[in-house]
Amino acid sequence: MICLCLNGDTLTRWSSLVKEYESVISMVELRLDLLRPAERDPREIARWVHRLPATVPSILTIRRSSDLGRYEGDEAQRLILLEQILKELTAAAPSRWYVDIELDRAGDPQWDVLARFVRAEGGTVIRSHHVLRGSTPELSVLMARLAGEPREIPKLAVEVTSATAMARLVRSAREFHRRMPGRPAVWLGMGEYGMPTRAFPALLGSSWTYSTASGSEAVAPGQIPPEELQEIYRPDEVTAGAAVFGVLGSPVGHSRSPGLHNRWFQERDADAIYLPFRLDHFGEFPLLAETFDLRGVSVTVPHKEAALAFALQDGQGGATEEAVSVGAANTLVRDARGCWRAHNTDVKGFLAPLEGARVPSLAGRAVAVAGSGGAARAVVAALVGLGAEVHIFNRTRSRAVELARHFGIPAGRTGELVELERSERGRWAMVVQTTSVGMHPGTDPLGELQFAGGELVYDIIYTPRRTALLERAAQAGCLVINGSEMLLRQAELQRDLFFQTL
Repeated sequence: MICLCLNGDTLTRWSSLVKEYESVISMVELRLDLLRPAERDPREIARWVHRLPATVPSILTIRRSSDLGRYEGDEAQRLILLEQILKELTAAAPSRWYVDIELDRAGDPQWDVLARFVRAEGGTVIRSHHVLRGSTPELSVLMARLAGEPREIPKLAVEVTSATAMARLVRSAREFHRRMPGRPAVWLGMGEYGMPTRAFPALLGSSWTYSTASGSEAVAPGQIPPEELQEIYRPDEVTAGAAVFGVLGSPVGHSRSPGLHNRWFQERDADAIYLPFRLDHFGEFPLLAETFDLRGVSVTVPHKEAALAFALQDGQGGATEEAVSVGAANTLVRDARGCWRAHNTDVKGFLAPLEGARVPSLAGRAVAVAGSGGAARAVVAALVGLGAEVHIFNRTRSRAVELARHFGIPAGRTGELVELERSERGRWAMVVQTTSVGMHPGTDPLGELQFAGGELVYDIIYTPRRTALLERAAQAGCLVINGSEMLLRQAELQRDLFFQTL
């Protein structure tokens, strides 16, 4: 189920959000701490709750600043406000509602009276706790404390700071459900690292997942808009036993790959899901793969070379000739033995838009490649295959020389990016930008490079669609290509590899 956190500051705004998302959501959380103080009239709030569709139950929450909330009053004021709202709610016709009460309020006589009142009136208490950065409690034990009252629903939200920490959260959830099978609970990983827990609540046995309206400030770090949750991740359809795939990168939140692969899984009616995994250190991958029982992954910046090296280790599945020749892998697929085999679909992906645009032959013509990472390796391999005179430029020349040596390119055709920017206007038949720098709005990694207008400028970045570099090149009259078609073509090849594992 998808719970929409109502993060507007007026009841009118809340009404518009419910109307907009009614067909997608299963419940709403009334973040009363986000309302303007003048909007917190208990009678008006109760009336608003009773006007909700019968299919949309509500959660009453007044979140303290210590739990990432914005309530400005003290604890006595917070308690009184909740009591007044609940009295107004129960005085009218019954409705389905929950009240979120923090774990540290358990044992407080006044808050315990409030919890008993909620249960007596047919409501449900959600007993919650937020584990913030720097705190490392034993999560399964903490959740057991939250679940101490059988009539309450325990909720644990953890600020996740690494892929290893996310794996720990998932394993703790599994341990809890082994000890308390069938017990309703909510588990959440906050932040980019925790996105998989929000997109795939069934994996953790969560009763629902929280979301924030598109274009609004997220109520908690990492929340996904309801339409994205429903259209891409289908939390009400994908089961806990689904085959899991994903994309590894740092960063990874911008990736369009989940939208592509999950649509293909849906078209095939497969119980499978594709998730974004923020991975800062490739050494965390084995734990991640084991925890999620991954079948296959796409690999992006900065892990493509490390992915190939991993697959070539003893006990793994090796790599295709193309991945070895490129020196990087953008795809890992698990075989029947549980070993990982590396593939590279970037080369064919890079060539696809060139073939579609009927670009004149590049044989013998000078082409400049900016960057020397895993993506640059695939680009250079493709250009060498076309017979182009490839020149490689990088922030540090030593990396460019290393890449040139791998493909037998003379060291004299390498340099630092500043040398590319200062090169003679019109020298290049084609300029290919492979670094991630251009993803930042308004940032042009080759800002000093002057175009004559006859160049082909290819930026493999696909978000934004028109980078600052491409915008400037187009204004100079150049033919420009972004990374969207490359993304699609390489993803289609990955899809075929992933389907073989289903």
